[in-house]
Amino acid sequence: MLEGFSSYQAPGGGWVRYVDISGAWLGAAEPLAPTEDRARVARAFSDAGRAARRRVALLPVTEGLAAALAADGWSTQVVGQEPVFELQALYADGADPLLLRPRVRGLLKKGVRVEVVDGAALERDTTVRAALTEAHARWQAQLRSPPLSFLSRSAPFEGLSARVFGLVWQGDALVAFVSAVPAPAASAWYFSDICRTPDARPGVVELALFEVMRALHARGAVEARLGMAALAGVDLNSLGGATGRWARFAARFGRALYDFRGNAEFKRRLQPTRWDTLYVASPGPLDAPLWRAVARAHLPGGLLHAASERFVRRPLARHLRDDLRLEAWPENTAELLRRTWTTRWVIALCLALHVARVTLPPFDALFRASAFTPSDPTLLGLFLGPLFHNHLYHLVGDLLSFAVFGGLLELLSGRALFLVSLAAGLWLSNPVTWLLVGGPMQTLWPEGYANFVTEIDYGSSNAIYAFVGGLSTCLRRPLLLLVPFFANGIWVCVAKASWLALHHQIALFAGWAAFRVGFVPRRWQGRPAG
Repeated sequence: MLEGFSSYQAPGGGWVRYVDISGAWLGAAEPLAPTEDRARVARAFSDAGRAARRRVALLPVTEGLAAALAADGWSTQVVGQEPVFELQALYADGADPLLLRPRVRGLLKKGVRVEVVDGAALERDTTVRAALTEAHARWQAQLRSPPLSFLSRSAPFEGLSARVFGLVWQGDALVAFVSAVPAPAASAWYFSDICRTPDARPGVVELALFEVMRALHARGAVEARLGMAALAGVDLNSLGGATGRWARFAARFGRALYDFRGNAEFKRRLQPTRWDTLYVASPGPLDAPLWRAVARAHLPGGLLHAASERFVRRPLARHLRDDLRLEAWPENTAELLRRTWTTRWVIALCLALHVARVTLPPFDALFRASAFTPSDPTLLGLFLGPLFHNHLYHLVGDLLSFAVFGGLLELLSGRALFLVSLAAGLWLSNPVTWLLVGGPMQTLWPEGYANFVTEIDYGSSNAIYAFVGGLSTCLRRPLLLLVPFFANGIWVCVAKASWLALHHQIALFAGWAAFRVGFVPRRWQGRPAG
């Protein structure tokens, strides 16, 4: 049922489903074998992995198997807890758990209805399957990060005939659904998909879960499982070594991509019968390479790709003009880096020049000779000066902004337009400022002109303003970018008492104009809305 997984068959029977990633075989949960044979299958899986020169781990496994493997010298660690509903107790003597949840039960009086459907029926019902596909896509679009993979992957159409669905309708619209698959344990079911669209009423997911569990109990099911709440029940402060560092990193910074606490709280509100403690088990140490493999299994595109989705693509997509759409966003970190190749090389060049300047006297002399000065414009000042930076703070501030805005522009518009904007910002803004400002000042304000021609300039900030100008034309409200950057440019002029600093506004306009006159990047071209 799990696409993208490999299978290992142990001598004497038993299977392990696993992924081969980052030099490790990660087994998906416990081996498929009778309880008393699972430790034997795990040991055989470990031997096969060692022969293939792979690290081996099983994730997640129950306390019983973790104890048996620990007795054989395996490393084990608690990674979370899983809520379990014992259906006989939940629905004993005709009990209805919804009676204890009047807010959820009240949805039935507000036009919300739940339909429990076998996956086999959906194979024949193309209309409902299309509604399910649309609801699933809307749910994924609202996620704060790319959908997770491994056992956290949501794939409601895999093994469709074996699934049971709870479909929640508001009028004619499918606004939420849950799906359960048979678990390896006898008469147990596992909820693998829990999806809710943005316009669904609060409580619809709980309603669907309990209605499906009611139907499963009527069919003779013994228990239902909601999946692991990662890091629930884990004392992070007591963990040492690589395990502790990765767990604390995930808890502190990973919540920007995945809401560990919110997931556990949601499951806790459902008041399960019990919580089973789950472990990761490995015949080797639980070290940093293994945890990296676990992270890659859940985020196959890589952490940088997930962060770009969370903080760049998804927010940007909400602000793009209606006639534009984001296409071909990188699928992984390697593609992200490949498609921002020029940005990275310019940054590397600036870094190399700065290091050479502060360590090698000839490059320091080159730095001083390449300043742009209106009184004595030189080719060095025009073309090399923008690649040098005054000091470390100047360098770091410019290059971080360059990476964000330049990388985004190159990623979405392609290398040609990136180079046009780069040239406009780095090499045209200073001479254009000299021509537009210097000429009138020389006639109208000679004293100011005397100060203007003695100013000097270094740095790549003008290119950043050109990138921002171009990006602004693709937003529904361009002023969201233009106003703060224009205001910042004015502040720089006032703070430095510098007329040459007007090159920021000129670069901003140059980038804006380049897009307005027809340099609309192909990857941004889209069909008009509707």
